Amino acid sequence: MLPTYTSSLPATASASELTINALKPYLNVKTVGSKTYGKPVGFFAINIDKYAVYLSSFLIRNSAGSADYFEGMAADVAAQDDPRYDFGDPQEDCVAKALTSLANARLAPSAPVETRYMPQGSKLEAGLIQTYEHRKLKE
Repeated sequence: MLPTYTSSLPATASASELTINALKPYLNVKTVGSKTYGKPVGFFAINIDKYAVYLSSFLIRNSAGSADYFEGMAADVAAQDDPRYDFGDPQEDCVAKALTSLANARLAPSAPVETRYMPQGSKLEAGLIQTYEHRKLKE
């Protein structure tokens, strides 16, 4: 399975880390850039008089139970973000290193990757099958 690349910076936190962590049991996820912030928790505002207090209210785990990135997620491929280039420009360091790494992954012999599948009969599976069958009917 070819890797899926995401960029990561010291400011990468919260929903971005959640997305990276949530994909890991299903895809070969690689981060390009630098270590992330490290925030596997979420919170809700608790209103006390005229103040809103934010306390960590929950820990975010992926389907494999992983949530241990309080110290951040180390980048798989080190690169420097370069804001002089537009997003997605192949000359930008993160994009260039992701493309190089992907090209090397295509040339390397594939190693088995453990993947997790959705249970048969799940609502997600039913929706995907229904969407697939609907598209086939249109063709």
